[in-house]
Amino acid sequence: MKPVMLVATRLATFDFRRYLIGALLWLPVHVIPLASGLVLQRIFDGLGGDPGWALWLCAAFVGVEVARGLMIVIAWTYGVYWWAAAATLLRANALRSILTARGPAAARLPHSPGESVARLRDDVADAVDFTDESVSLAGTTLFAAAALTIMASVDPVITLALVLPMVAIGVLSRLMRQTIGRLHRRARTLGAAVTSYVGEIFGGVLAIKTAGAEEAALERLREHNRRRRAAAVKDRLATDLLDATTGATVELSIGLILLLAAPAMRGGEFTVGDLALFTSYIGCLDVK
Repeated sequence: MKPVMLVATRLATFDFRRYLIGALLWLPVHVIPLASGLVLQRIFDGLGGDPGWALWLCAAFVGVEVARGLMIVIAWTYGVYWWAAAATLLRANALRSILTARGPAAARLPHSPGESVARLRDDVADAVDFTDESVSLAGTTLFAAAALTIMASVDPVITLALVLPMVAIGVLSRLMRQTIGRLHRRARTLGAAVTSYVGEIFGGVLAIKTAGAEEAALERLREHNRRRRAAAVKDRLATDLLDATTGATVELSIGLILLLAAPAMRGGEFTVGDLALFTSYIGCLDVK
C-alpha cells in the first residue's frame, strides 16, 4: 500500500495549485446537500402555514440545487485538466524509463509490448483515479460528520439505528475487498493478454498468412476472449452485488425511519420535515 500512497502523494503535488483549487471546488459539491436537507425540512414543516414563506423556501431549495449543479460543472471542467496532466506525466515517466534506462528495454516490459499498452492505459488510469478520489473521500467525510450531527440533534435513537446498516455494509465491503480485488486482477491480466495477442497477430501477419494459419490464429484469439469474458463477468457480478447490497441500505434505512418515527410523529416529537431531512441525508450518504 505504501508505494500506492507515495504515487498518489506525488501526483497530488506535481501541480499542487491546480489540485488544491480543484479540491476546493469539489468539496462544496459534497457539502451543499446539507443545506438542501435543512431547507427541505423547513418546507415540509411549513406546509399549511404562510404560502408566501413556503414559496420563498421552495425558491431557496431550487437555488441551492442550481448552485450545486453549477459547482459540479465548474469543478469537472477545471479538474479534467489536472487528471489529463497527471495521467500524461505517469505515462511519459514510464516510457522514459523503458527507453532510457540501462539494459535491454524488453527486460523492463511486463511480458509483451501489447500488454504494456494495456498497462499504460489501465494502470495509469487507476493510479490517477485513486488520487482524484481522495478529494471525494474528504468531502464525503465532512458531509457524513455534519449530517450525522444534525440528525442526532433531531433524534439520536433513529440516527443510531440508521448508522448500524452503514457499519454492516462497511464491514461487508472490507471482507469482500480481497475477493473483488482478486477477480479484478484476473480480469485485468486476461484483458492484457488479449491486447498482447492482438499485437502479436499484427506483428506476425506475414508469417501467419505464409503458414496458412489464419483460422488457428483466430481460434486462439477467440479462446483468449472467452477466458477474458468469463473473468470480466465474474468481476462485474461481484462488484454489482456489492453495489446492490450497498444501495439496498437506502431502502432499509428509510424503512427504519418510518418504523421508528411513527410513534414519535404521533406524539409530535418527530415532524414531517424531520422525516424529509433524514431521507435526504440518507440518500446522499449512500450515493457517496
